[in-house]
Amino acid sequence: MRRYARSLTGKQREGDQLVEDLLNQLLEDKLDLSHTASSRPAFYKALGDLVDVQIEASDILPEYLRLANTTDRRALLLTSVENFSDEEVAEALDIETDSVQDRVRNATEELLSSLATTAMVIEDEPFIAYDLATTLRGLGHTVPATANTHAQAVALAKMHKPSLILADLRLADESSGLEAVEEIQEFCNAQVVFITAYPEQLLTGDKPEPAFLIPKPFKTKTVTAVVCQALLMHQMAR
Repeated sequence: MRRYARSLTGKQREGDQLVEDLLNQLLEDKLDLSHTASSRPAFYKALGDLVDVQIEASDILPEYLRLANTTDRRALLLTSVENFSDEEVAEALDIETDSVQDRVRNATEELLSSLATTAMVIEDEPFIAYDLATTLRGLGHTVPATANTHAQAVALAKMHKPSLILADLRLADESSGLEAVEEIQEFCNAQVVFITAYPEQLLTGDKPEPAFLIPKPFKTKTVTAVVCQALLMHQMAR
């Protein structure tokens, strides 16, 4: 839920706060979960309702969040990132089950049409790096380089100035992908999506952490959904 909340808000702190607020409501017996057949969609629906409340208060969240949180885009995130079935998405979003896949397609097409950019992959496994680069190119992005160490990543970022970075946590020479990204962001305003087998290391909530996170092993549709949402947030926040 924290991963989903961070994707909806584009921010670590705001996303984590939404989940904390939801849990507090549950502990205080203020959360009504009776309107869905199963608990998982019920919690995600309640989280979405909290987001809607905050979006309506324009002095709390920025205007771009209104545009980034359509029902179609939430359907895309729930199916591709949270692995919800169509029935679960319909429950969580209070829509017809038959409309879910149409909404997912609409969101994907809408996002892909306006988000093409220059991207870089920081990954120590050659086959995974190739797969990610191929996926990004298939989405219309230019991928001039991939890197497998901290030093190589920084050097290539200085050369190509990417707007999007897909990064692993652990790199080929035991260096840190997180540290590489932090150094790159000192001179390059890039949106970052971490793809890692150790997602728990980026969900502690006790230090600055990425808003967009994909656990390994991943599916192409998950990369597509998260990259689109991440770039949308980045573009609108400028």
